[in-house]
Amino acid sequence: MCYTRDARRRGGLRAACLALLPSALLLGCAPYQEMWTRPDLAAASIAAMDVDTAAVTQRVILFGDGGSSGIDVDDPAHLVDPTLRALAARAAEIPDRTTVAVLGDTVYPSGVPPADPARAYERRRAEAALAAQLEAATSSGSSAVLVAGNHDWQYGQAGVDRQAGMVRRHAADGSRDITFAPEPGNPGPVVMDIGDEIRLVALDTEWWIRADFEPVEVSRFRLELTAAMAGAGDRRVIVIAHHPIASHGPHGGFYDLRKRFGGPVPSPVVGGILGAAVGGALSLAKGEFWPLPFALYGVGLAVYMPTDANFTLLHGIASAGQDIHTPPYQYMLSVFRSVFATHRPFVYASGHEHVLEVLDGGEMADYLLVSGAGSKTSPVKHGANTLFDTYGEGFMIVDFLNDDRVTLRVITTDDAPDGGAVAFTMDLDG
Repeated sequence: MCYTRDARRRGGLRAACLALLPSALLLGCAPYQEMWTRPDLAAASIAAMDVDTAAVTQRVILFGDGGSSGIDVDDPAHLVDPTLRALAARAAEIPDRTTVAVLGDTVYPSGVPPADPARAYERRRAEAALAAQLEAATSSGSSAVLVAGNHDWQYGQAGVDRQAGMVRRHAADGSRDITFAPEPGNPGPVVMDIGDEIRLVALDTEWWIRADFEPVEVSRFRLELTAAMAGAGDRRVIVIAHHPIASHGPHGGFYDLRKRFGGPVPSPVVGGILGAAVGGALSLAKGEFWPLPFALYGVGLAVYMPTDANFTLLHGIASAGQDIHTPPYQYMLSVFRSVFATHRPFVYASGHEHVLEVLDGGEMADYLLVSGAGSKTSPVKHGANTLFDTYGEGFMIVDFLNDDRVTLRVITTDDAPDGGAVAFTMDLDG
């Protein structure tokens, strides 16, 4: 039987789609793991869920990666997303003493596009997504500071410039206290003191990932970050940035497919699916049906391919430097380490990973707080430094109390009332 070239191309397309379908199902389905608390902290957390707001002298809310929140494009002030409603409710409890740190990726998937008729809806949705988050953070009179994330940078510095301009316009009438920091194209640090208790240090970590800088700029950054840390006096320093120092989610190299399936996944099957995907793609490129996908699938079934290693490798290749193990990221951390070794922050707070993680900061900070589940979730493991983790959407609250204690609460919003539910709490020592 003879086939035309178009028919062969259609056959190749069908083969590729069929080969790639299992991979899509593998990556998209599934139960994630439930929340985990280090055993010695569990009882104390349950016993201390509530905080008397009268005792709170300052509150910092950590909210990251809210760019995929459900929004009313025609009326962004109408908060339809449960996580944004919970954020608004918590900020409204003591607005005169609350600062919301928005930890990047406020516009998914690609930041703010130019004012191009071809991108009119994308631009409109980007503006509404940002406006809805600012509404939740500041409508009650609380303050907000935003840092940029990697998705905010997808249109380059011009896109971040547009985003910063939107933030300024939102606060132009003077009724909102909103800061975009650092200015686009600048890694920081930007210092913001909150009373006598807190020093916020804002960084743009995507500047490092893009690696478009000169050595003299690195030296300047190191000196300025050292000065910002050393000049804090008795204030506790909270560094706010998009990219985490450590994580046990996909960006940290932890991608256990068992957490998606709720049980073991045969690694050879994973190898086979990957082989079939490669073969299908080759068939599509060739424009005709090849038996190669099925041959590779058989090889994959016969060869042991460690599941975690496969997906860590593939995720790293596809991440364009966004994973912790990649060279630009590691260089950034080496610079941070050179400063934090002698001037360790109280908290390093970040988003990027779509999880809620409380980690022992080791040599880099007293605590590492990863709060990137404002609108998306990812699987997460726990490691030796994990105090708490969960995959649920939500954010974190750090309350500074009048008895000099500092209390952390992790708020989750899945199937929770408008204020969210307290999933975990602990006193932060440092």
